[in-house]
Parts: sequence; C-alpha cells; structure tokens
Amino acid sequence: MLSGSQLGDIKYFENTGDVSSPAWSANHSVFSSIDHSIYSSVAAGDLDGDGLIDLVVGDLTGSLYYHHNTGSGFPFQSGLFGGINVGGWSSPFLMDMDRDHDLDLIIGREDGLVSFYENIGTTEAAQWSENSSFFSGIDVGSNAVVSLGDVDMNGNMDMITGDLFHELQFFSHENGAWVEYPDQVAGLTVGQNASPALVDLNGDGDLDLAVGNYDGTFNYFENRSIVATTPTQLLPEQLILHPAFPNPFNPSVNLSFELPESSHIRIAIYDLSGSMVTTLVDDFYSAGMHTIQWDVFKGEALSTGVYLAVVEDGTSTRTTKLLYLK
Repeated sequence: MLSGSQLGDIKYFENTGDVSSPAWSANHSVFSSIDHSIYSSVAAGDLDGDGLIDLVVGDLTGSLYYHHNTGSGFPFQSGLFGGINVGGWSSPFLMDMDRDHDLDLIIGREDGLVSFYENIGTTEAAQWSENSSFFSGIDVGSNAVVSLGDVDMNGNMDMITGDLFHELQFFSHENGAWVEYPDQVAGLTVGQNASPALVDLNGDGDLDLAVGNYDGTFNYFENRSIVATTPTQLLPEQLILHPAFPNPFNPSVNLSFELPESSHIRIAIYDLSGSMVTTLVDDFYSAGMHTIQWDVFKGEALSTGVYLAVVEDGTSTRTTKLLYLK
C-alpha cells in the first residue's frame, strides 16, 4: 500500500500476508528520496512500458511529478507532466479509461472538481490531452480524491470520491453521464480529507474500499454486496453493429450496437468521399445493447445520397451504409 502524507513524503506498507489475508509491514525507506511540498498524493503505474511500476506524485502546488522506476530507485524526471497544474492540491489516479492499452490520468482537485487527461501517445511515450467534459458536473466541494472501478460488476464504470468534510460520494457512469447514488456510501464513517482506494483486498473477486484519513489512519470496508451480473454467454464476443433502421431514412435513423464489455465508443458519419459529416458519439458505454439516433434536422443540411456510419470501440471498427432521401 502506497500513501501520501501531510509532510509531502511517501509511505509504503508491504503486504507480508497473502491474497485473502493481508498483513502490513511499514517499509518507508524504499521511497525516502521522494519529498515534495506538503500534502502529497501518489499513484502507481507503468508509464513507459518497461514493465516496472513508476510513481506520479501530486502535492499542494497543484502540479504533478514523475518518478521513473529504474529498478534501483525512483528519480524525479521533468517534462512528462509539463503544463499540467490543477490550481491547488492535486491527487492523481492512473487507469486505462479508453481501453487503448495505455494509462490515462485522472486528477482530484482542491476546488472539488475532477480533471481528465487522455493519453493520446503510446504505452512507451505518454502524451496528454485534456478532456474537460468527461467529468463535467462533478463537484464534491473541496479536496477531491478519486478512485475508479466496477464496484457492482454491472459493466458500468463506478467512481468513489472523498473530500475535505469526512464524506464519500459514489457515482456510476451510465450512457455517457455520471449518476450519483448516495445510498451506496451512506453510513460509512471516514475522517477529514477522506482518500478512497478501490481494490480487492480479500481475494473474493469484487472491489473493497480502503480510505486514508487526514490523521494518518485508514478505514477498511469489505464489499459484501450480492450482485446480479449479465451472464457472459448473453454478451457478444466482439463489437456488433446491427442493420440501421429505418433505411432509407428521413429525417432520423437508429443505429444499434452491442458491446462485450464497457468501452469507449466513437460513432461518426462520413460521406462517400471520406469527409466526416458529424460525430454522434465519443464516450464510454457499458456492456450490452445500445441504440443511438441520428436526427438530420439537428445537424447540417444534407444532400440525398449514401452515407457511412462508422462505429469504433478501440479494438475493432464496424461500418454500415445509410441512404438519406429527401
């Protein structure tokens, strides 16, 4: 277990137990060379594709610091997060959000908001592009700390946030929007500056919750929910794009697709010359069936003719022809 601290250094607790029965032994000297401004926060992940876990550290300045794992230490390297500053205490989280096999960057902020930087580079060479709309509407008040995962195993990405005020919030990403479910965390008592982390700590296959607090203590909440998941045999093995309906169409057409797992989906319309007419979807969707409507009256004027609808999920692409008649 890794933890930031009020004094800006990194705390490390080695699990000397086993998968189902963790036991913790402090070994902070492993990261004794790392010391930033006060109120440090740390995320771990392989950011250069060398198979070694690197560290990203945030602190009171609002900046991020990259500590490259050389195999013998974690020296600071400048440049990777140049230009990224969230204007106050920064709390990083690393996850492959768009399922393109590299790590993206999510940052909890002092002002209670959450920032998202997509890695548009490669596994070996990250390059960050801010997506300011993905977490729009989420504001937990102050000192947001973020952890993400599929808590209820229903195919939707879930997010638990902590804040300055002894509180946790639970959000589920459903059809392109974040929906808050307060009951999911109701009754959980945590400390000031609650810092949640979702991880399977007891080896039973679901995500449990660990929370760090301002006073240096930790809380553990075991996930004992009984969830009803969609049987895997009912989900496709790969992206399926069904025939459009109605087709020919005017003024709107429905595009239905099925996903084997939660994925970042992009749906764009092209004319036969290859020019893009419009982007219908550029967002995350859960596993299963979804239907998107293209309403020509809500877009640019179109000429009668054949158009191509292209659906991409990060690993495969499907295309169907659409005939628009005036």
